[in-house]
Amino acid sequence: MKSLVEVVVSNNSYNTDRLFTYEVGDDQKESIRLGQRVLVPFGRGNKPVQAYVFKILGQKDTDFKVKKIIEIADYDPILTKKQLDMVEWMRENYICTYMDCINAICPKGIGLENYKVAVLKNTPKDPLSEKEEIIVGEIQKSGSASIEKLTGKFGSAKKIISALEKKDVIEIVWEYKKLENKKYVETVRLCIDYEDIDINIERLKKQRAHKQAEAVEFLRYNDECIKSDLKQITGASQATIKSLLQKGIVEIQKEEYYREPDQQDIEESDIALNDEQKAAVRHIGKGFSEGFSKPIVLHGVTGSGKTQVYIEAIEKAVSLGKECIMLVPEIALTPQTVSRFKARFGEGIAVIHSGLSAGEKYDQWRKMKKGHANVCIGARSAIFSPFENIGIIIIDEFHESSYKSEMSPKYDTIELSKIMCNMHGAGLVLGSATPSVKEYYMCKTGEYDIIRLEKRANNKLPPKIELIDMKREIDSGNRGIFSRRFLKLLGDALERKEQAMIFLNRRGYSNFVYCAECGFVLKCKRCDISMTYHKDIGGVKCHYCGHKEKMPQACPECGENALETGGMGTQRVVDEIKNMYPQSHILRMDRDTTSRKGAHSHIIQKFRRKEADILIGTQMISKGHDFPDVTFVGVVSADATLNYPDYKSSEKTFQLITQVSGRAGRASLPGVVALQAHDTTHYSIQHAKDYDYEGFYDKEIRLRKTFGYEPFGNILSIVVSGRNKSSVMNNIYKIHEGMTYVLAKKGFEDFSFIMGPSECPMAFINMKHRWQMVIRDSGIDIEFLKKIVRFVCITKRSKIIDEDVNVSIDINPSSIM
Repeated sequence: MKSLVEVVVSNNSYNTDRLFTYEVGDDQKESIRLGQRVLVPFGRGNKPVQAYVFKILGQKDTDFKVKKIIEIADYDPILTKKQLDMVEWMRENYICTYMDCINAICPKGIGLENYKVAVLKNTPKDPLSEKEEIIVGEIQKSGSASIEKLTGKFGSAKKIISALEKKDVIEIVWEYKKLENKKYVETVRLCIDYEDIDINIERLKKQRAHKQAEAVEFLRYNDECIKSDLKQITGASQATIKSLLQKGIVEIQKEEYYREPDQQDIEESDIALNDEQKAAVRHIGKGFSEGFSKPIVLHGVTGSGKTQVYIEAIEKAVSLGKECIMLVPEIALTPQTVSRFKARFGEGIAVIHSGLSAGEKYDQWRKMKKGHANVCIGARSAIFSPFENIGIIIIDEFHESSYKSEMSPKYDTIELSKIMCNMHGAGLVLGSATPSVKEYYMCKTGEYDIIRLEKRANNKLPPKIELIDMKREIDSGNRGIFSRRFLKLLGDALERKEQAMIFLNRRGYSNFVYCAECGFVLKCKRCDISMTYHKDIGGVKCHYCGHKEKMPQACPECGENALETGGMGTQRVVDEIKNMYPQSHILRMDRDTTSRKGAHSHIIQKFRRKEADILIGTQMISKGHDFPDVTFVGVVSADATLNYPDYKSSEKTFQLITQVSGRAGRASLPGVVALQAHDTTHYSIQHAKDYDYEGFYDKEIRLRKTFGYEPFGNILSIVVSGRNKSSVMNNIYKIHEGMTYVLAKKGFEDFSFIMGPSECPMAFINMKHRWQMVIRDSGIDIEFLKKIVRFVCITKRSKIIDEDVNVSIDINPSSIM
C-alpha cells in the first residue's frame, strides 16, 4: 500500500498538462494537504520541479512504479480548495492549461530555482590532468559546485566535467533553492529588566558611551523601534547598536514587513445617504440574511453615489465576519478608492493591480492569506484574492472591457465572479451608469436583479450636453481641432477659475505620417500599422509593439521632402490649448505620461489640489474620478470609436460619452459638456446626448438579435501567430481541417458557422503574422464547440500544430482585431 497524491507539475508544455501521481513519504503523510506546493522529481533526469497537490488519493495498491515527493515546500497551502476547483473550471471553459490558471492565481513572489551541481563520487583510479585537478579541487572546497559557476570560472570546464563524469570521479545532480520575495525589517528592543535601565544608563555615561545611553533612554519609552528609525531619531550608528547588543542590553528581531502601495489622501466624512441609496443598501443587505439568489446590477447615473453604497454593503459583510473583493477597471482609480475605504475600514485593506512590483503583490497576497486584511481592492487580477469566506464581490464600472483578460487564460471577470459567488454563497454587485448590453438584457429577462439610482447624490441635475457638428464648422471655414462653441465654454470655465477636462481617446501628437506628394504612409517595420508621431521624442512610435524611430527627413518611398502629419492625439491637444490659453496650467494623462510607477496617483492628486486648470487625457480620465471643481468637459472626437470594425463599437461610444460627461458638475457648481462629432446623427451619440440609456439599449438589442451577437450568441476566436507567414497559414488551415473532420464525424455537413481562416484585421504585429478563425455558435451548443476546440488545439496539439507558432483561443473576445 502506498500513500498517493495527484499533482500538477509546473511546466509550460501542453504535453504535461495533466495530473501526475506521486508517492508521499512516511514522514510527509501527516503534513500533506490539498493546494500545497511540493517538490517532485520529474522527467528522466529527475529534475526537482515545483508542483501543486490537486488530489489526495490516500492508501492505494499499485503495480506501477511511482516516484516519491522530495519535499513539501510550504506548510500552509498556496491554493485553497475553492481555488483548485476554480482552476479546473477555468481550464475547461477557457481552453487553456492547468499552469495558465495557476500562474494567474498564484503570487509572483514565490518560486523555485533549479540548478545542476557536481559532487565528488569516487577517488580517481588514474592520475588526473592539471585542469582536472583544478576542477576537483574547486568541488572539494564546499563539497559541491554548481555547473554554471564552474563553466563561468574556467573556460573549458564543460569538457573537463564531462571527462570526470565518464571516469566516475564526479556525479552531476540537481539541486534547488526556494525563492520567496519577502521583505524584513530589524526591530530593536530592550532585553533588561525595567528596574535595571537607570543602572545601565549611568554605567554607559561613565564609559562615555553617550549615544548608547541615549538609545537606551529612547527605548525605555518605546517598546521597540525599527533599527533604521532608531539611528535616525537618536543619531546612533551601526557600531552603537552592535555594542549594546554585545553587552546584552538590547536584542534585535527580524520581522516581516508588508510593502504598501501608494494611496491618495482623501478624508472620508460622514455622508448621509439619500432615499435611493438607502433602498439600495437595504436590497443588498437582504442577501446577507436571506441568501443571494442572483447577481445584482446597480444602475446608477454618474454622480449618484454608487461608491457609498458599496462601502455600506462591504461594512455589512465585514460585520458578519466575511471577506470582500472590490474591483475597479483602471489602476488610476485604485488609489482614491483605497483611500476612501481605508478611512472607513482602517488597515484591513489589501491592494492588487498590475502597477505594483512583484514584491508588493506578494506582500498584499500574504496579508490576505494571513488574515491581516479582509477587504481587497484592485483591478481585474484581484478576483484571485486568497480569501476563504467571501461575503460579497463588487465590480465597479463593470461594462469596461478591461475586465476581460487578453492573456491566457482569457477569462471574463464577471463570469468568474459568478462562479466564485456560487462557491462561497456570496453576493455579486455589478455597478455602472452604462451597463453592458449583455448584462442589462439579463436584468430584462429576470436572470439578474436591478437597483436603480436615478438621481445624483447631491440632487443636482446632470451636466447639459451640447452636440457640435464638426462638418458645419468646416463648412463655415473652421478647420481647427476645436469648434468655436467648445472654446467659448472652455474659456468661460477658466475665467470663473473653475477646472476643465478634455477627452480624446488617442495618445501621441498625430495618428499618422504621410507623404503629401505620393500618399505613402509611414508604417512600423515590426507591425503592419501606421506609426504615431510623438512631438516630445521628436520621432514616431508604434502603439502596438513600442518600436521607435526618428522622424525621416524625406519620404522613404519617393524621396520628396513632403512628409506631413495627420490626425490628432492628446499631445497635439495640449499644444493647441497652450497656444490659446498660455496662462493656464495643463496636465496630460495617457499611457505615455503614466508609464512610471505612481504616475497615475501623482497626476490625479495634482489636479485635485487645483495645481492645474485643465486635465487632458484618454479613457483613463473618463470614469470614476470625482473632481468637485470641474464644470466643463470637452469631448474632441466623440464618434472616433464608431469607425472600429467591432459589433460593440456603438455600445463603447455610448458608454465613453456618458462616462466622461459625468465628470462635470459633480459638486455644487453646474456643469456643461461640449460633444464634438462629424457623425452627429448616429443613435449612440443621440441617445448619449440625452442620457437615454433605455433608448440606446432598445435600438442596440434589436440589432444584436438580428445578427445573432451577444447576448443571443457566442463567438469563439482562434488566432495563430508566428514569424513565418507560410507556417502560420499552414497551421490555421490544419486546425480548420481538424475541426471540420471531427464535426463531420459528429454528423455535421454545413460548416458556414466557421468564418475563415483569414488574415486578422491587424495581420502583422511585433514581427508576427496573424491569421484567425471565428466560430459562431449559431444553433450549436457552445460547450460542444469548446470540447472540439480543446481536442484539436490542446489534446492533439503535438500531432496537428507545429512548435514554431502560437495558438490563442478566446471565448467572446472583447475585440477580433
